[in-house]
Amino acid sequence: MKKNLSTRGAAALLALAMGYMGQGVAQAAHIDPKPAQPTEESKANVNCFEMYGEYGRNAMNSWQWAECTGLITKDQVAELYNIDEWSLPNEVMTISRGRLLEYLYQLAGSPEVKNLPEKSPYTDLTPGDARYKVAIWATRVGLSAGWSDGSFHYDTPASRGAYFTFLYRAAGSPKVTLESLDAANAVRAEKGAAPIKEGSELHRAMSWVYQHALAKGEDIRAYDTNFFTNGYTPWDFNKTPDFYYASYRTIFTPLMVLDYHEELAPIVARLQSLS
Repeated sequence: MKKNLSTRGAAALLALAMGYMGQGVAQAAHIDPKPAQPTEESKANVNCFEMYGEYGRNAMNSWQWAECTGLITKDQVAELYNIDEWSLPNEVMTISRGRLLEYLYQLAGSPEVKNLPEKSPYTDLTPGDARYKVAIWATRVGLSAGWSDGSFHYDTPASRGAYFTFLYRAAGSPKVTLESLDAANAVRAEKGAAPIKEGSELHRAMSWVYQHALAKGEDIRAYDTNFFTNGYTPWDFNKTPDFYYASYRTIFTPLMVLDYHEELAPIVARLQSLS
């Protein structure tokens, strides 16, 4: 499913990030909502300016949040609604590693990437490739340095673990209380995969995303929010293996929950300051 990213949110996000740079990233705020136009697909219509009120807490899902922040268009939301994920290969609307990084790049305000290397550090990208600047940006801000084989693997379907690692790095790889790996590694053993190493970056990333986004998104008693999490649940840390593909159905949920709890704007500001 090939889609072009919307750029309507870039200017406002840039302004937000610049404001944060003057205050320090410890400050908190929401991502500014953008107006959404009606579409014939009534279930895809959304009131963006109520995204942080009762409407947002009780009726908005992560695709609508992504539209309201300018990451995807209303037409893309309507198209996503009409896709039968179970009929797809692997029963997942896969998303590439590069596209995930594009979303983070857009959240950072789609900054100009200056002094691009004349010789690509990656065997599968050339300086003339339109995606080259995103790969170099992601490298410079510390989100991804490609694979050990010398390739960036821009078009490789992203795993959930890779996505969580991108988010964790975007947040600055903060200290985190580690979640137990017993259940997660039991699932890996069932699938014939090597266990996750205690204290590894993947372990830290999964723990951080779980604590700051997944659990917060579902636990309405503790966090007073009822966001639709599109498949993510508090026990998802152990339930769904990290090496499973990331899906368009769930990728925006962590970002949406981080935003609701005022943790996304500082991450946006951090990425902007590094760009």
